[in-house]
Amino acid sequence: MGQISLNTHLPVWAQKASTQAQEAVEKAASGQPASDSLFLDRPNAEEATTDIGLRRDYLIQIRNMDENPEFDSALGQPGKVAWTGHEAYFQGNSLNGSMDIIGKDSVSRYRYQSRQVDYQFLHSDGDYEVGRLNLGAPSQSLRLSTESLEAPRVEVPKSTYFEATTNASEILKALPDSSEEAIFRQVFLDGTKSMVDVRKEIESKLTQGIESCGLSTEQKSKLQNHFQNLHSGTPRKLYQDLLHFWKETKSPELAELKETAGLWQAMEDFPKLQADGVGRSSEYYISPQHLNFRAASLGWDFDAVSGLPIADTVIVGGGPGGLASAYHLSERGTRTVLFEGGHIGQGFSDAGAKSVHQLRTNGAASNLIYTANNNQLGVDVSMQRHLGENRKKCKEAREGWYEAVGEKEHGFSFGTADEVAPPANRGELFEHMAHVAHGLALNYPDTLVSENCPVTKIEKVDKGENQPHLFKVTTENGHQVLTRSLVMATGFVGGDGEHARSLKLFEELEQQPNSGWTI
Repeated sequence: MGQISLNTHLPVWAQKASTQAQEAVEKAASGQPASDSLFLDRPNAEEATTDIGLRRDYLIQIRNMDENPEFDSALGQPGKVAWTGHEAYFQGNSLNGSMDIIGKDSVSRYRYQSRQVDYQFLHSDGDYEVGRLNLGAPSQSLRLSTESLEAPRVEVPKSTYFEATTNASEILKALPDSSEEAIFRQVFLDGTKSMVDVRKEIESKLTQGIESCGLSTEQKSKLQNHFQNLHSGTPRKLYQDLLHFWKETKSPELAELKETAGLWQAMEDFPKLQADGVGRSSEYYISPQHLNFRAASLGWDFDAVSGLPIADTVIVGGGPGGLASAYHLSERGTRTVLFEGGHIGQGFSDAGAKSVHQLRTNGAASNLIYTANNNQLGVDVSMQRHLGENRKKCKEAREGWYEAVGEKEHGFSFGTADEVAPPANRGELFEHMAHVAHGLALNYPDTLVSENCPVTKIEKVDKGENQPHLFKVTTENGHQVLTRSLVMATGFVGGDGEHARSLKLFEELEQQPNSGWTI
C-alpha cells in the first residue's frame, strides 16, 4: 500500500512511532525476520476477514458522527470529529480513505485501499501494534506488536437508545429456581420441558379453574370459547377477559387464573422478542382509552359526530417500512399512530428465523432510514453509526445464548461481495429496529406506537360535499381512530410472508387507489 503518511495533527512522539511501526511492517511483509523486540502473528483467513470488516466499521461510524451535534464537538470542521478525550481526522471512505484517532496517550491510524487495510495502534510509552490485512491474499495478512502492548480502546459514544435490548440468556439464568418464571429457563435454555407440554399443562389448569371459580354460565362460556380455536393471541384474550371479570369480583381464584394466562402469553411472546440471544427490554402498548386521553392532552382534533380522535396519519404495520414512515412523518411534526399486529421486529426474531436467519445484505448499508442531514436526528436511526458496537453486543449475546442452550453457533461464510462489507445478521437488524421503535416511543410525543394491535377494519368516512374524506381504523383490541391519510406497511405478514399484500382490509382500498399508500 505504501507508507502511511504523516500528518501535522499528530503529536511529535506519534510521528516518530508511526515511522518506526511502518518500517517494521514493510520489513515483515517482504519476508525479512521481525525484530527480537516484536511479536509476529499471521491471522487466518477468517480472522483477517472479520478484522477488516471491523476496521471499516470504525470509519463508517466516525463519518456518521461528523457534524452531528449529538456527538461531534468540532462542528463546522468537516473531516474532523471531536468527543470526550478524542479527536478523529478522516478523508475518503472505507474503501479508499484514511483516518487518525488521537487520544491523550494513544493514536490509532487506518489506511483503506480497496481490499487492503493498514493500521497502527501507537502508545506514548513506546508500545505499538501494526497490521496489514489483505482480503485479496489473506495468507499475507500480518500483525506485529510489542510484548506489553494493550491496544488502546477507542470509546465511540453510544446511542441514548443502546439499552433498548439486552442479553436474553443472562436474564433467564438470573431467574430463581423457586420462582414460577423459572419455567422460561426450563423451556428456552435447559430444554428440560417442551413448549408443547407447557401449553397442555396451562390449558388444563385454566379450563379446570374456569369451571370452579364461581363465574356465571355466560361468563364461563365466553372464556371456554377461547379454547375452541387456539392461536397465538388466545392467552392474551383470555387474560383480558379474566382481568375484566376479576375487577368486578376481586376473586383470588380469578386473580390466579389471570396470572396463569399472563404467564402463558409471556412464554408465547418470548421467541418473538429476541433474535439470536438479543432480547428486547421494552414493549409498547396504548389502550384504547389511553390513546384518546393522550390525543386530547396533545391537542389533537376530535370528530364532532363520532367523538373519535383524528390523526394526520395511521400506519398499519411496524416492520421496516412502517418504522421508516413513522420516523419521517414524526420529524415533520405529523400526528401519527402506528399499529403493529404482533411485535416490532418480529420478522427478524427467533419466531421468524425460518425466513430471515441470515440476511445477505451489506451490513453497513442496512439503515431503515436515510437522511441527508444528521442534525435532524431526534432518534438514533443510523445503524451505521453504531454498527461496530451493535455487532459486538449481538455477537456476545449470540455466543452466550448458544452456550446456554448447548447448541453450536450458526454463522456465515463470506463470499466475494461480502468481503468489503459483511452481511447484516438478523440479530443486528432486530437490534436496529428495537432502537428505532424505542426512540419513536420516547422522543416524539405526537407519535403513538402500539404493538399487539391487529387492525381488523378500515372504512372510508365521507364528511360531506367539498370536504376531504377520512379513514376509520379499528383494531382487535377496540381502538378506533380517524385519520386523514393511511400507510399500509404490511408488505411482510406472517412468519414467511405468506399473507403479504393479501389482507382483506385491502379490498376496499384497492378500489380507491388514491386514498392511501402501500409499502
